[in-house]
Amino acid sequence: MPVFIRIENIDGTRLSGVRMRDCVAELTGLFAGKLFTQQQDMAPFLTDSRGMWHGNALAVALPDTVGDVARIIRWCQDHDVPVVPQGGNTGLSGAATPDKTGRSIVLSLVRLNCIRGIDKFNDTMVVEAGCLLQNIQDAARAADRLFPLSLAAEGSCTIGGTWPRMQAGPRCCATAMRAICASDWKW
Repeated sequence: MPVFIRIENIDGTRLSGVRMRDCVAELTGLFAGKLFTQQQDMAPFLTDSRGMWHGNALAVALPDTVGDVARIIRWCQDHDVPVVPQGGNTGLSGAATPDKTGRSIVLSLVRLNCIRGIDKFNDTMVVEAGCLLQNIQDAARAADRLFPLSLAAEGSCTIGGTWPRMQAGPRCCATAMRAICASDWKW
């Protein structure tokens, strides 16, 4: 579960929910992409895929670029707002679901979904964190390559949520994928 950080004024008193909502409004102009603040828009991001974990958030941010991610993180840091990163929301541990306090921002990476390039000579590809595993496998296959990571959720899980959690699947053991593929991990 995400870490809870208390939001306080300079004098040590807690910010009210109304005041924090006003602060979130300024976040809208800081990045391209989408910012959901209405409960009906945020709902799919506040519950895990199995319906076991439920939370609440100030907003759900869906940035379009890595620069947008940096601006959102900086805003959250400046306002002492916890960030709950979320990929495809297919995990089983509840780690991508915000807590029930409603004081965090869910940072969904699903719009960062480009395959930037495939280098057949070096057998590498550059992909964004929100790329679906299935799309990465398809792109590798189209280049006559194999991306061996294989999971049941490959049609909905993102590489940004899968790779850092060391999920691998059965094909990775045979291909020693971790040693070969993780040559340059950047955020």
